[in-house]
This record gives sequence, C-alpha cells and structure tokens, in this order.
Amino acid sequence: MVTIKSRAKLNLTLNIEGMFDNTYHRLSSVMTTVDVFDIVSVSKRSDNRVIVTVDNTIDVLNVANKVASAIVKEFGVNGVDIYVDKNVPIMGGMGGSSVDASAVISAMSMLYNLPLDKPMLDIASMLGSDIVYLLRGGLALVTGKGDEVTYINSDRQLDFVIINGPRLATTDVFREYDVQPDYTLHDNMLVLEHLTTGDIVNARFNMGNNLQSSAIRLAQNIADILSLCYQLHIPEPILTGSGGNLYILCNNGQEARKYCTLLTTHGVDCYTTCSTTSAIDIM
Repeated sequence: MVTIKSRAKLNLTLNIEGMFDNTYHRLSSVMTTVDVFDIVSVSKRSDNRVIVTVDNTIDVLNVANKVASAIVKEFGVNGVDIYVDKNVPIMGGMGGSSVDASAVISAMSMLYNLPLDKPMLDIASMLGSDIVYLLRGGLALVTGKGDEVTYINSDRQLDFVIINGPRLATTDVFREYDVQPDYTLHDNMLVLEHLTTGDIVNARFNMGNNLQSSAIRLAQNIADILSLCYQLHIPEPILTGSGGNLYILCNNGQEARKYCTLLTTHGVDCYTTCSTTSAIDIM
C-alpha cells in the first residue's frame, strides 16, 4: 500500500484567454498549493477492478476512479483499491477530486513501477485541468488547458485566509462566463514578481479571477461576503478556480489569524493556511 498526503491549490490569478476548438477554454493562472489536504491510500488488487472509497462511502464519480481505470487500460496492470480521507472540498475551486487523482497517479506509478512520462501525463491532462500541476505543486504558472506548467523556485511562505463559500459546478460557472465574459487580463509575471519578493500589497492589487463575476451572479452570498469584508476593512477576497471558495492573501500568519477571527465573529466559515512547495508527500 502507498499512502499519500495530497494538497489543494489556489488560483492567485485566473485569465481566460480564448478557446481551443470551441470546446476548451484557454487559461493562464498563477497557482500555489496550500496545506489543506486529502489522505489517499492505494493498494493493489488481484483483478482489474478499481474501487474508490471516500470517507467510508464508495464513490464512482471521483476523478481518481477515472484516472486509475485509464491507467489499468493503458498499461495493462491490475486494479487498485483507493481510500480517501476527504478534507479538500468538492466544487470549491481548490482541486476537489483532482488532488485524489494526482495522488492515485503517483501511487500507481510506485506500485506498478510505471514512469511518470508522456503516457501518464496524457491521462492526467485528459481527465482534469489541475491534475498535471498537482503532481508536483508549489508556486507555478499554468497555461493552455491547465496542462502546461512552469514551476517557480520560491521558498517564500504565503499566508491565507480560506473562506468556505457556496458549492459551484465548474460547468455552470463557465456557462455563465460564456454568456457574459470578463476580459480583464491579470499580469501573471508581475504577480509572480511581487509574490517572490514578498510584496504582498502589490501582489493583491494585481491578482484576480475572470470567473469571479460569473460566480457572483450564480451565488449572491459571495457578494455578501465581499461586502462584509469591505465593511470590516479587510482586503477583498478572490475566488479560487471556478469557486465557490475564496481566499485572502495576507502579509503574514498573524494578519491571517486576525482577519479570520474577525470574519468568524461575523458568521463567516473560514480558516487560515499557508502555501507549500509541494503537492504530494509520501507518508
């Protein structure tokens, strides 16, 4: 058995820059992994079945199921039993079941001695826009359909408040975006420069997510959270991915705890966390 701690991600920018063949959105995004994680245990089976159990309930919809089944078919190996202790929310914009899929790819590569080269990366790219990135994590610039990743060498810790917002389906948010798009271009390289030099104020000023307005139109309580932060003189939260979770980038852990306490006293479900330099840890 291989057991992996698999971490969530945040989109510090998210630009939608067009379409691929009128099917997939062309994206660019500065991402980081954060210390919010699922624990994923994977063990070999003697047949070719794949069974995914999430919090003691069999889950056939988790992307980990599709990824493992694709690996069985592509490489002709036996199946696996997958057990997930779930902490990363589904439909929260933080990686959802992609964190489980990346853990399964890493685990099956070890269990069956499979290289993490192009065939495996093709499976990751085909089944989830975040999976390739989440095989390594850390600070990165992610482009294309989410499968072109440039990792940034930075050990600087970033501190965040994570706000648990409404659950939003990615397809719904992108559909709403296509009806009323946001063409704002957030400067990825400038944001990366500010992040790596520790200029949090200017990083916050240049960060943003093209899907945020679409998410607000679908879920009024996101607008309510933004309004509350304005009233409390807290920096405006930013949607991660297609939402509905939001985050606030803070100058340090003390500031993060201050904002989180203030929001909690006003009924907002939130917590603090920090960035990590990797997505995957073998336990």
